[in-house]
Amino acid sequence: MGGENGGGRNILDLAEDIVANIFSSTSPRDSCRLSTVSSKFRDLLQSDAVWNRFLPSEFQSIISKSSDSPLLNRCCSKKQLYLSLCDNPIVIEDGRKSFALEKVSGKKSYMISARDMKIAWGDTPAYWRWISNPDSRKEKRKKEAGAAKLEAWEKICLSGLHEESAEYQEQK
Repeated sequence: MGGENGGGRNILDLAEDIVANIFSSTSPRDSCRLSTVSSKFRDLLQSDAVWNRFLPSEFQSIISKSSDSPLLNRCCSKKQLYLSLCDNPIVIEDGRKSFALEKVSGKKSYMISARDMKIAWGDTPAYWRWISNPDSRKEKRKKEAGAAKLEAWEKICLSGLHEESAEYQEQK
């Protein structure tokens, strides 16, 4: 029962696929931290098997809805694809939405265009009007013209999300 580690097994003695499976059960942030422990960990954490688990299961379908579908071919590894989706949101559904991943947790993030949203009194010029914005990707944006409160809604398909992980975040 002697030995430096008290007779227990060292994680590095396990088969590489088992260690990769263990690492992919952590978060992307934890995996990056683990890669600093040893060169063997770093090599294992470059594995597509690990990073594929951090990508949403339907990532190919999401990317195929984008004008940037060649993204799959440009990324040499699943890690590179993951980081690209974190740092560079892709425009999907004919420019009506964008998709990205949250870098630390891998959570999905969708941004919905103003034109795709249903805005209460949105067609009433006394309350709302479209204005030009030369810095915007889109030519016009909605501007409040005296409305006392904003009420907007949009239906999105949440099939691919687990009910307990679905979050709603309002952004101004």
